[in-house]
Amino acid sequence: MGYAWVSPGVDPLGATIGVSSPITLTLLIPCTHYQVYVQDDCASDGLSDWIGPLTFQTANQFYYTYPYEQNFDSWNTSIPVTFCNEDGSVTLEDCWWNLGGEGFDWDVYSGSTSSGLTGPYDDVSGGGNYIYTEASECFGATASVFSPVFNFTPLSEPELSFYYHMRGMTVGSLSVDITTDGGTTWDSLWSLSGHQGIIWFQEMLSLLAYTDETSVQFRFTGLTGPSYLSDMALDQVQIRETPIMDVKVFLEGPFAGTEMTTELNEAGLIPLVQPYGSEPWYYPGSENVLSIPNADIVDWVLLEIRETTGDPITAIPDSIVDRKAAFLLNNGQVVGMDGESLATFNLIASDNYYLVLWHRNHLAIMSSVPLVESQGVYTYDFTDQPSKAYAEGQKEIAPGIFGMISGDCDANGKIEVEDKNLCWTVEAGKMGYMPGDWNLNAQVNHPDKNDIWVENFGHSTMIPEAFENCGDKFLDTRDNQLYNTVLIGNQCWMAENLAATKYNDGTDIPLVTGNSAWEALSTPAYCWYDNNESTYGAAYGVLYNWYTTVADNGLCPAGWHLPTDAEWTTLTDHIGGTSSPFGNELKSCRQVNSPQGGSCNTTEHPRWNESSENGTDDYGFSGFPGGQRNYAGNFSGVGEYLHWWSSTGYSTYRGWCRYLNYNSGNIGATDKSKRDGFSVRCLKDE
Repeated sequence: MGYAWVSPGVDPLGATIGVSSPITLTLLIPCTHYQVYVQDDCASDGLSDWIGPLTFQTANQFYYTYPYEQNFDSWNTSIPVTFCNEDGSVTLEDCWWNLGGEGFDWDVYSGSTSSGLTGPYDDVSGGGNYIYTEASECFGATASVFSPVFNFTPLSEPELSFYYHMRGMTVGSLSVDITTDGGTTWDSLWSLSGHQGIIWFQEMLSLLAYTDETSVQFRFTGLTGPSYLSDMALDQVQIRETPIMDVKVFLEGPFAGTEMTTELNEAGLIPLVQPYGSEPWYYPGSENVLSIPNADIVDWVLLEIRETTGDPITAIPDSIVDRKAAFLLNNGQVVGMDGESLATFNLIASDNYYLVLWHRNHLAIMSSVPLVESQGVYTYDFTDQPSKAYAEGQKEIAPGIFGMISGDCDANGKIEVEDKNLCWTVEAGKMGYMPGDWNLNAQVNHPDKNDIWVENFGHSTMIPEAFENCGDKFLDTRDNQLYNTVLIGNQCWMAENLAATKYNDGTDIPLVTGNSAWEALSTPAYCWYDNNESTYGAAYGVLYNWYTTVADNGLCPAGWHLPTDAEWTTLTDHIGGTSSPFGNELKSCRQVNSPQGGSCNTTEHPRWNESSENGTDDYGFSGFPGGQRNYAGNFSGVGEYLHWWSSTGYSTYRGWCRYLNYNSGNIGATDKSKRDGFSVRCLKDE
């Protein structure tokens, strides 16, 4: 018996010859295709013809450096596309190989496939290669392509990811199998059938069950349908660690010196199912446990990954790529459902991820810079610097330690009067897992209000939000102020007074506090009522002289403008006029001794003084009496009246404005000195 082994397609005549039996092949190169031929020595009748070939590939020497990625871009695409070859004759590279004896082979290709209405137009990234099954003339046929062999021992949580393309009305199926015993047995990992559209899709498969395996190989199998409209393709195959988030954060409420208390846990009140399925999160995740796994758990948190190549402000909700509910330990570490391991995510490798962290009654925060990955781990510590949170949206809760701000009972991103009146007041004196329990000690009582809500009143979350429809909250990116909006007729108005202290070009608006300096002005300036931002700023906004409102570099945010007098008239015409009660319909209902009761009846700012002319806020415009600063610099009128500037001048020294008064139901229009300090409402550009 004689034998020869050659590279595929090489004539065995003159090849390496052996005559032993059994046959032992030596000096073979790893990860190389060979074909074996045999012939018989028939003594006096000479040698028989060569019989064969038997095609095989020698094993690679095991990949063990990760992440591993194969995008096929370096592969030779000059090999002609095959049509129903059954011998595995298409030679691939880098220890990938086609299985012979099937219906056809996987081919290397770039650009658009030759048949219309099937196959990709390009690879995933554009301009590179992919491998695919050419279904022309190969109907109901199978093609299997094998990966190299991998050693998983360096990986703690291995993951396989790949892009697939299945376009064509008669596409069959694509499947992925795995073996750990050299191909003797195969486990099914994934399968998909039918037309999936014209784009590439990514699939990510956890290989946690195969951790510590030393000989792992994958088989991708395509089965064509009954016509040529059945091309399938693969690209960007990757093996890596499952992305892990190593995140540290503190909550202000339960923080006690160096770590957080676990009183909700001790009382057995932490729910066994993640609590973020309702408004405003609507997170559909199924995270749950049979019992709370760790005595150090403080509460649930929700982690959200946003991806953008732009500045942090562009990390709006449309950029969300993954979310995961997790547990928060008392030392600030975020962990998974076992109470110990770090949380994992389904992410592709990227340097453009921002992390948003939500808690049910603390203001959400976002990382100020993209997360940095090292060996599959994204690490971020919010606790050691205020700037770690975007727009410094957290507070110092101990010297040199920073945490999420508590007090947002209704989770609307703002700590306001409603959090106290509609939540804390209702829950006061009760025990349980409650939104008004801002210090997370299992009971709602005065320390929640006095130590948390009073301290944090007026704060808002700083995470970027998209403004899509009037009625959504609008984020002014100059200072990260969040404004309510309202649609009245065809006009979209801010439903709060402006509080900006910078122009649209980023320059500061001059702050002028002295009376004589204010009186001498013929240039832009602003102030807070009574020069007291802490008392009146969050409640009533800023007071601006008229010169500020019409400055060329823009007072209202981009896409908004100061309304003209005619645009104010459009508003009043829509609601019915300027006489009583139409002015009351634009006022907030918050008033001293309001007959409407509830949250409308209050003595706390912002509010109107007691009067028989009660604000009804029919349109949600929420006019509040922020008072004024007159041309001489004197403050007056908070709680009693307000003026809103228009951009329409009356004369050289006077401009038009609209006003409301606590003891009148009218809407007034008048001209005032351009040196007066009044409130501003912005109107959305058409």
